[in-house]
Amino acid sequence: MDRDVASACGSVNAYQVEARRKSRLAIARAMSFYAPALQLMVSSATPPDRIEPYVTILGNAIDAAVDIESPHFAAYAEALVELLTAVGGPTIYPDRLRILDLVGQASVRLSRNGQPTTDLRLAAARLCAAISNGGQQRLSFIRAAIDEGKDTSDKFRATLVLAQFYIDTSRYRRAHHALDLCERLAVGNVGYTAHTLTTRGLIYFYYAPRRALRYFERAIAVGRASDQVDAIRASATALHFIGRIHAARCEYTLALTFLMAAQLVRSDLPTERKPRGFYELRMAEVLLDAGQVKEAQWHIAQAAMSLQTVHEISTAEAMLNGVLARIAAMQNNSEQAEQLLRIAIEVAQRDDHPRGELVFLASLLRLRARRGMTTNAIFTLLHVTWLYLGAHPFRGGARLASRVLRGIGRSSAALCRRGMGGTSRGTRCPCEYHASHDSGTELLAAIRSAEPTRSIRRIASKI
Repeated sequence: MDRDVASACGSVNAYQVEARRKSRLAIARAMSFYAPALQLMVSSATPPDRIEPYVTILGNAIDAAVDIESPHFAAYAEALVELLTAVGGPTIYPDRLRILDLVGQASVRLSRNGQPTTDLRLAAARLCAAISNGGQQRLSFIRAAIDEGKDTSDKFRATLVLAQFYIDTSRYRRAHHALDLCERLAVGNVGYTAHTLTTRGLIYFYYAPRRALRYFERAIAVGRASDQVDAIRASATALHFIGRIHAARCEYTLALTFLMAAQLVRSDLPTERKPRGFYELRMAEVLLDAGQVKEAQWHIAQAAMSLQTVHEISTAEAMLNGVLARIAAMQNNSEQAEQLLRIAIEVAQRDDHPRGELVFLASLLRLRARRGMTTNAIFTLLHVTWLYLGAHPFRGGARLASRVLRGIGRSSAALCRRGMGGTSRGTRCPCEYHASHDSGTELLAAIRSAEPTRSIRRIASKI
């Protein structure tokens, strides 16, 4: 009797072991099959009909302890995260928090097995940025990527992302320190050098725009002489911020032309992570500064569609509400404008985005002053002062804060004189929808010329 029971139990155990083995094999085959499909979706910007089955496969792989030595395990997880970040879909966002937890588990297992995890952790950090600009989970993934870096390439890419995190959260001194390390790691690599120059320019952009312009010009020169994707992507970012510097100087046609040039470079890259919605929002902001409301509204609509597609809910949500508030104010709908600005401020506070918070507070201050709400305007001004003198969690101290304040003051001086909207009637949008001729072809030729920025300015003068 006992022997029969033992034999039966042994058979059951053997059956369960074999069933688990077959299950793991089936999951591994699914990951092997779908990893290239996910990568194709990312490169072609094609969202899936449903994301849940792909998330379930990764969850099952972790639960079933699928062989993580297979290259398909990490490739599948990374492609899934990139897809959620870059492409998105109408039903994706509820799964994002779950996928981050799964990716965290996968990264730990891969690391324990000696497998590289830098790309996977940095992909997860990008997804975190889309959810919450200054979220602690984003920083945790970045720090883990630095700690787990296997070589110079891993260390550089992870440290550069750390610098970008500090810029996003207005911790400029820490960003400079991270870039000092990036400079040492970038020696001999054109793409890394271009990225370091551009990112250094991003820091100075917020409080020393002339110095920033020099770094951007150098990054573009490096990128023009290289066919590396990293160098080209860095030069696109530099072109974008040169456009924003021109916008701060009220040189609106120049600003729009540089923004469009940057987007043309980005759209020509094999994979572009930055949603087009950010470009559309910046175009709309410049057009509003120039008083071109109808053209701005078209770009706002494009931005809303793009950001909804990828469910970008971090800084983009605040930016979109800020732009819509300006439209409402220009239409004398002050109550709606204030409501939208309040939402933008709350989002900026929630996502640890003090620079954005200040911009929206400044807009709210101008709006209340125009409405004759003297007491409320005074309290808003005190809030702005508090934010910049370091009582609010704005990193860097009073000295750096005052420099940033002067830089933003210079950037917004012309807008303050014009109110919530501009009056530059001569500005024309060079985009493919509004332009009377094909500016894009000319801009592409200018970007590839020996002197890209000078050529772009020459095109802008003819628009």
